[in-house]
Amino acid sequence: MDYFNGARSLAIVSHECAHVEEHAERDRQFPGVLIGYRAEDYIGKLEQQFSESFWGEYAVCRASAPWARNQEQRYRENVATRLNDARSKALEAIRSYRIHGNVERVLQEAGAALLEPLRMASYLFGHLDGIAEGQLPDIASQLEDTDPAIATAITELVWQMRVLWDRRGQWESYDELMAMGRTGFKLISACGVHATPQPNGTAYINVP
Repeated sequence: MDYFNGARSLAIVSHECAHVEEHAERDRQFPGVLIGYRAEDYIGKLEQQFSESFWGEYAVCRASAPWARNQEQRYRENVATRLNDARSKALEAIRSYRIHGNVERVLQEAGAALLEPLRMASYLFGHLDGIAEGQLPDIASQLEDTDPAIATAITELVWQMRVLWDRRGQWESYDELMAMGRTGFKLISACGVHATPQPNGTAYINVP
């Protein structure tokens, strides 16, 4: 096995081992959270999906970074790729909605396009924070020329994840993690798709 293949294998194994530990740590503090939703309403369930996706990759990349130093360029490329067409895909989803009229579909399609950059940023900043010696990297400097709405969301998300990391094992409630899902929804709303919780657990979705 040559050096590059060996380094890549080590990065993959350490990443997957870190997933196991992250799951175990979260389940120790909130038993049963890995096998069901804590939220009961439509919006809350989506917030939980978003939050767990962001946090899982940030925490895992931060923990495994010392054994995956060769992954930085790949993470940067993935962020750039997702950023490149996030807005255009979201706008196309909205244009399609004007024809098909399915509000859940436009939320899913626009949301997927807009949240992928946030998910990829979770990998990148988890990695950068994990290899940092001393002060953590400045967020804004990593997001030059990024769509302002998406840059704002990534900045808020990374700040939230750093706070959660420092308080691992001491979260007062699962709502601390769920806040990241609300950051995702704020971005979706800023880009034209609004979802409002209803008293009966459903959501009112509209595209003005």
